[in-house]
Amino acid sequence: MSQRITVAIILLCTFALLVACGGNTTPAAPGDSATQLAQTAEAILTATAAPKVTPTATVPPIVPPTQTPDVPPPPAPTAQPAPCTNDSKFVEDITVPDGTHFAPGTPFDKTWRIQNTGTCTWDTTYQYRLINDVGMAGQNFNLPQTVAPNATIDITVKFVSPMTAGKYRSQWRIFAPDGSPFGQRPYVEIVVP
Repeated sequence: MSQRITVAIILLCTFALLVACGGNTTPAAPGDSATQLAQTAEAILTATAAPKVTPTATVPPIVPPTQTPDVPPPPAPTAQPAPCTNDSKFVEDITVPDGTHFAPGTPFDKTWRIQNTGTCTWDTTYQYRLINDVGMAGQNFNLPQTVAPNATIDITVKFVSPMTAGKYRSQWRIFAPDGSPFGQRPYVEIVVP
């Protein structure tokens, strides 16, 4: 119970006790005591009653919507092709079979047939390079044409046989534009008597 109601009950009881014990010198009519008691109680309860509160609805403030700029969706990822691989295979000697004899200081052309066994197309930025030389004066050079996967190319290098007798071998390889070598290593092997 609230503190006000408790005080009102105590005052009401005290007043009822006074009336019953004869606190009034003039005799009261039997209905008057009850009426006075009821009126006193009503006055006390009215004075101590909590003010009546009427609930009000809380209305949230109106906030204007924020403008979101039209942002296009990110582009769908495009499928990137898998990187190609470089590889080559020696197919055959077209000229100067292994062990061919040349007199000292003789110029000759060696031609190899090479197959592109990778998935990259070779273009003119690919090089045919000497990787082991024994003094036959062959020079590095760029491929003269484009070579698709599985296609072949005949590669010719100009040489001059050494001036001293002996067996000589010059080895070559294809290099990608980034400088990395790949594939088999064709060679020319001659004999100077």
